[in-house]
Amino acid sequence: MKIINPKTETATNVVLLTLWGECRGEIFRGKRGVASVIWNRALKETKKSSINMVDALKKVCLAPHQFSCWKNGNTFLQQDLDPSSDAFFDCDCITSSMINTAVLGSGTFQPIFDATFYHVTSCHPYWADIFIKIEQIGNHIFYKEK
Repeated sequence: MKIINPKTETATNVVLLTLWGECRGEIFRGKRGVASVIWNRALKETKKSSINMVDALKKVCLAPHQFSCWKNGNTFLQQDLDPSSDAFFDCDCITSSMINTAVLGSGTFQPIFDATFYHVTSCHPYWADIFIKIEQIGNHIFYKEK
């Protein structure tokens, strides 16, 4: 198992690894759902600070206790990364679209909804009842703030 240190990774790689780690087994729309959460959180981050969108995407992915694929925002445990798989291709395409849109200020990435939270269907976190459920896609349920 290779341990990846996010401090040495680009924003592009951090977003790609986050999508891979969080939703590689989901259908394309499910991957877009997780990407939308990342995007919407990053957009909020740029509005409350002077951070640019690319840096905000990385910051959001590495925020403590937010994405389970990052161990407290410090390390990514690369167990089954498969760059030749269709799932990796999906994650790579979505990531490229997100980064290009963030850099150019316009582009092909559009969030599919305004969700800023999600969880897997196998659990019900304490916060789920205080947000508005938007949609379930595969093994993830997506929410927005009230």
